Amino acid sequence: MSYLSITSSKLNFAAWFTETPIGLRLGPLTEVIWQMGTLHTIEPGDIVIAQGTRDRVLHVILTGRIQDGKTWYGPGNHLGADAILHDRPADEDAVATEPSIIWSLRMESVLTQSSGTPVHTALIDALSMLEPLSRAGAVLPRSQADATDFCDVDHPLIQETAARLRRPTMVETAIAIWAFVQVMPYRFGAWQESASQTLSRGMGMCTTKSNVQVALYRACGLEAGFVEVGLEMSILGLLIPDMWRYAMRPKVRHYFAAVRLDGRWHAADATFNKTCLDLFAQALPVLNGMKPYRFGVNEPFNPGAFVTGANPFDIDVRPDLAHEMSKSSRFEAHHFDSLNTRLDQAQGLLPPTVLAQSPMKFLKTAG
Repeated sequence: MSYLSITSSKLNFAAWFTETPIGLRLGPLTEVIWQMGTLHTIEPGDIVIAQGTRDRVLHVILTGRIQDGKTWYGPGNHLGADAILHDRPADEDAVATEPSIIWSLRMESVLTQSSGTPVHTALIDALSMLEPLSRAGAVLPRSQADATDFCDVDHPLIQETAARLRRPTMVETAIAIWAFVQVMPYRFGAWQESASQTLSRGMGMCTTKSNVQVALYRACGLEAGFVEVGLEMSILGLLIPDMWRYAMRPKVRHYFAAVRLDGRWHAADATFNKTCLDLFAQALPVLNGMKPYRFGVNEPFNPGAFVTGANPFDIDVRPDLAHEMSKSSRFEAHHFDSLNTRLDQAQGLLPPTVLAQSPMKFLKTAG
């Protein structure tokens, strides 16, 4: 391994660390703990953790990918928790599969040598919070044959929610459903789940939120479907930590709901709530022209068309997302937790921090 300066002027790795799942859970001690670790560059084929070792070293990936026999770990993910929390030896080698930069901290370092120090306790608590995610695994996709079942209109939760959102007219109902789905937090995740499952969780991404929206529209007797458009990662990337941007494809497919009102299809994109749209507007000020965000008859909500100047009514509506819902995700639970840290902060979805007091107080205590 070769070493980099923590104060590298090329990339702000310290800022990246604060947006990792561990960084978020350390609260005011994040900067203190960052300074205690060391940056390493890792080449493909290098072993980060060797099978059978019990080294109490915490590794956090900032760029690149590390692979073991079960899964891969990308930006923001961490390794070494089994040895630190349970003194368990590594089941197999964890090997870099591409050039990577990792931050490492030996738990026996000066400030953490005593198990009673606040720094040590904070790290153990943070790792314990994250442990269930490392065991969650990927969501298994359904087969193509039953992928249309994801829009489960007849599910009791869908029916009950639709009944609450039903208004005196179809137009008012369509507006109420758009507003209900639009305020749901946006969060990256696996898309192989039913509309009722997403509704129960209360958050989703473009595929899952549009699936909820279409199910609710149909439950209220409205004709509804799905629209597919292209989305530049340079725009969507505003919602994810900087460390993830390099690892994403330059373009992705974006899906949103459409509903027929007064005999005409209306784009009704409820994917991004106000917080997300305001983040987009930082890079695309033209979006400020859509405020206040609203939807109605002859007022389709189609931010993509608004930005490009295209006709917002020029949409191709499809009956389902079976072709997309049937695909497996390359991400697992621990990847999504890392992808969502910026959104979690912006939308107030942060987990409680381990410590809430001044970090200087804990430095004095630890010393």
